Amino acid sequence: MPSLAANSLVPAITALDEDKTRFVFELPQSDDEIIAEIVRRAELILGPRAHETFPVGTHLTEEGQPVQHVIFALSGKVALERQSEAGEILMHHASTGRIIGLLGAGDESAAFFTSIVTEEVTGIRATLSELNQVIFADSYVLLLVAALFLRTLDRRLRRAEALHVEQAELADQLALERTNLAKALTKLRETREEMAAQARFASLGELAAGVAHELNNPVAAIRRGADYLDEDIKALIATCPDRAWRELALQSLGSAENASVRSTKEVRAAKKELAKIIKDPSLVERLVVAGVFDTDMARALLASGNTPDLGALEQSAAIGTNLRNLRNASGRIVELVASLRSYARPDGDPVENVNVNDGLSDTLRLLSHRLDKVEVSVEYGELPPISCHPGQLDQVWTNLITNAVEAMTDAAPQSASTREDATNQQTTVGSLTIETSALTSDSIRLTFRDTGPGIAADVIDYIFEPHFTTKGGEVRFGMGIGLGVCRSIVENHGGTIRLENVENPTGTLATVELPTHYL
Repeated sequence: MPSLAANSLVPAITALDEDKTRFVFELPQSDDEIIAEIVRRAELILGPRAHETFPVGTHLTEEGQPVQHVIFALSGKVALERQSEAGEILMHHASTGRIIGLLGAGDESAAFFTSIVTEEVTGIRATLSELNQVIFADSYVLLLVAALFLRTLDRRLRRAEALHVEQAELADQLALERTNLAKALTKLRETREEMAAQARFASLGELAAGVAHELNNPVAAIRRGADYLDEDIKALIATCPDRAWRELALQSLGSAENASVRSTKEVRAAKKELAKIIKDPSLVERLVVAGVFDTDMARALLASGNTPDLGALEQSAAIGTNLRNLRNASGRIVELVASLRSYARPDGDPVENVNVNDGLSDTLRLLSHRLDKVEVSVEYGELPPISCHPGQLDQVWTNLITNAVEAMTDAAPQSASTREDATNQQTTVGSLTIETSALTSDSIRLTFRDTGPGIAADVIDYIFEPHFTTKGGEVRFGMGIGLGVCRSIVENHGGTIRLENVENPTGTLATVELPTHYL
């Protein structure tokens, strides 16, 4: 067989001489032209070769199996696949190249990919020894094979880099989608909580409207009856011919009717003043029981010298006290019903010119049954009117107050204090201080400070998360809606809410700041 080595480099050398700046593997021919030239030169050395046809689905190489020959593909397409835990993965298709099995031949004769025909392939088959024979006989074939191989590797590398970039972009996009999904789920939970709270308070609003309607008439009748009874009793007393007795009885009635509730300290001070005028301690005690604290009245009674008048005076004071209690009780019912209707009314559009102090007072009035063992101190500041959903804000005040009461109640066995007065002994679980103030002309602040145990360090960062609770699975029947919903309500109003632990004394401080205009 004649050797082509002497003349094989002539075309390449000639081309390089013509353009010395061109890289040796930068050939002007296309892949099809290069593979055709390789086959032509191989046939000159090995003799004519049979052109084989490989139908679609044929495995030209098997992953991990020895490579005994290479295939020069003159036409058709081949895909390279590799096995993984997820199954067969397509690794290359457009970048497969025209020489099939060449990479496996250099890897200890083991194929790295499974080569599968995807479009009918026409080519010739050559063993590795035959390929060696051609390359040794015609070194220009080596240049052609190397150039074609470099092109194939370049395409694969570019595709791998593009896939790597695409994978990084997809990972970033996936992380963003996960973040957005987490936010959407959080928002969905908060919305569900808000809808549940709105449904509860809508039902409460309907109940309040029904209760108010049923109570209006009987309460009005009670108040009118008290007024009529007051007028009739005074008219009856006025018919008494004894002018001195009549005036003392009417004065005692009126004094008891209009008297304010006196503390034990005030009662003791009044007794001392009466004792200066009346030297009889038993008479002083009877006057105080009758509600006679007026020293002028005591002097008039003493001047009359008619001690039997004291019995009538006591009865008049008792009637006045009962009338006062009747009016106060009926007024209390009217106030509670009005507060309940204001608290639980459905919220539509924001309400203008709302006095937050009034809403807070309504909430405290409704929660009075929960505050019987708590020392409550409220300092109302001068607040500008705001636009808001008052029912929603009242829900926030309710939750902050009930949380404070429950925290102090739960810690009561360790921190309860005892105070005594002249009539009873009452145990308190702590104190709650509420302050309202105007930050600027456009914003207000409300603070709720309790003397409970504070918030645990491992809890405070999660206190506003939806469904988060520190109740340990206990069932509570309060009116709280959860701090997550509270934050949502405040933020929807354009405000902020925060909780922090405080010392001296230990406790929790909740601060709510709101703009005067609903955002």
